[in-house]
This record gives sequence, C-alpha cells and structure tokens, in this order.
Amino acid sequence: MENKIIGIVSGGFDPIHPGHIMMMKECLEFSDYLVVGVNSNQWLINKKGNFFMDIKHRIYVIENLSVVNEVVEFDDDKLGSANNLLIKIRKKYPKNKII
Repeated sequence: MENKIIGIVSGGFDPIHPGHIMMMKECLEFSDYLVVGVNSNQWLINKKGNFFMDIKHRIYVIENLSVVNEVVEFDDDKLGSANNLLIKIRKKYPKNKII
C-alpha cells in the first residue's frame, strides 16, 4: 500500500447522484486508491436544514460502488470543512502520497 497514491473525495451524498460518481471516477484517473469521506448528518442539517438518508445508509451505498476502495465517516470541524478527514487519512497512511 505504501507506493499507492491515495485520492480523497468527500461530500454529503444525500442522495448520491451521477455527478458524485463522475467525481470519484475522475479522482481515480490521478490515484490508485479511492477514499470517500462522508459528511455527518449534522453537516447536512447545517447545509440544507435536514437530511434525506442517515449517514449509515449513505455509507452503505458508497461502500458498494465498484470505484470506491474505502469509506470514512468523519467529524466536521467548526468551519464544516473536511480537514478532520484529511488528518485521519494522513495518520492511517503516513507514507503515501495523498491527493
């Protein structure tokens, strides 16, 4: 795994749509291993006022996409950014190039 380039994408995926899948496939054009970060229910509430699918259901759907190697649930920071996802992946894969 050390020599693989890890691509990371994140989103609410509520619901997942063709644009999400295109984003994931395009990320794999530049990487060997795709990690998808799934934003929390609270992130969706803050963004849209509610959520359609609970995070566990969104994770289940994304885990079953053939382009996805790994799905990560993460806590949003105070700004609602994916910084905590990036920190989590860097700790898990300290020697890999991450894009």
